[in-house]
Amino acid sequence: MMDLFSLAALLAIVFFANFYAASVGGASILILPAMFFFGVSPAIAVGTNRLHRVFATGAMASKFTKEIKLDRKELAKFILISVIGSIIGVFIVVNLNEELLKNIILSAIFLIIILLLVKRDFGLTEKKIKATKTSTPILFSGLFIIAVYRAIIGSAAGTFLRLHLIVMKGYDYLKAAATSSTIAFFSSLVAAILFVLFGLVDLMLAIQMAVAGILGGYLGAKFAIEKGNKFIQALFFVVAVLMILKIIFIG
Repeated sequence: MMDLFSLAALLAIVFFANFYAASVGGASILILPAMFFFGVSPAIAVGTNRLHRVFATGAMASKFTKEIKLDRKELAKFILISVIGSIIGVFIVVNLNEELLKNIILSAIFLIIILLLVKRDFGLTEKKIKATKTSTPILFSGLFIIAVYRAIIGSAAGTFLRLHLIVMKGYDYLKAAATSSTIAFFSSLVAAILFVLFGLVDLMLAIQMAVAGILGGYLGAKFAIEKGNKFIQALFFVVAVLMILKIIFIG
């Protein structure tokens, strides 16, 4: 049982993480280590965090989709692929090489930073990218892999999904955030139901985290819409640098 001070500190972290995650994703990068620090077991932390994220991403998606027009047919395809990936991710029983995984994530984040430094207009305006025989399978494969990763680990899945959509679909940051939040809501919902059925969720803690997550996610989405793409681009860079420092020095 978490003491009142620890719970207050965790909920403050949950609020802040969801606030910035509305723009750039990566809430679990901050939340999961905090849950471990405050004594929540890894399996329960992953399941509880995933349930709270259903409500947080739902709040983000609700705000974004009121302001940003999305192609519903295209979005439905993305959601279906991501839901299948989430189901498979929950059921996968793997012995991951943590050092290899760490290096892969670190390399991916380094590439993000280089991309943002070299291509200053990246994600600032939406670009029409014509689908080809190779680009469509890459787009769908990326969505599926990120969904599996989100269910198993979760950290930075939203960040990678946003960047995948910017690169493969030509979305600007705001449209990528709106699409990613909506996909995350449905994929997290399916994963969370399975985690609950497997008894891997602290329901009381999840409800408390959900309240903080909804507030942080909604206000974060509102702030992102008001500030626009340039703000999100700058925040992407800051979060990417912090993610690298976290992985190098904390693990």
